[in-house]
Amino acid sequence: MEYLNYLLAVVICFISIYAGFFLALIAKEELKAGNKYFLVFQKAILAVVVVSTIFVIDNVYVSFILLGVLVYFMFIAHHVKDIFIYLLFGVLLYLNSEYGNLFLMQSALVFLYGLPAGSLLTFKMIRRKKSKILTSIFMKYIWFVVVALVLFMVF
Repeated sequence: MEYLNYLLAVVICFISIYAGFFLALIAKEELKAGNKYFLVFQKAILAVVVVSTIFVIDNVYVSFILLGVLVYFMFIAHHVKDIFIYLLFGVLLYLNSEYGNLFLMQSALVFLYGLPAGSLLTFKMIRRKKSKILTSIFMKYIWFVVVALVLFMVF
């Protein structure tokens, strides 16, 4: 895969958090009612991304590690920060960068994951100033972009 295509996909996935933030600002009254649905939507997307990677990866050890991570995020850790999940997404996007259609599908799913993630962040930080929320989102989630790009450049 070309570097520019990969970079563009990763940056668009990162921008989805901001899109979720702005959607939450537009529909503030829907945040409280949609909170539980956002969490279910996120877990479903996480499961699809990890399971689709497991089917493609030939390494048994990596598959078991990914399966363990999926079980941990789905059933054990109920209040896991999205930062860790985004770091996992960065690794998974790198692992699937050689498979064009799968990479495209997973990039779209990570984008869809970012919409409720940004909305839930807005719900948690609703009392802060908007500029502080935007800076906080950037500082926390830029590691997703860094991990994805460093893996692509090094390996």
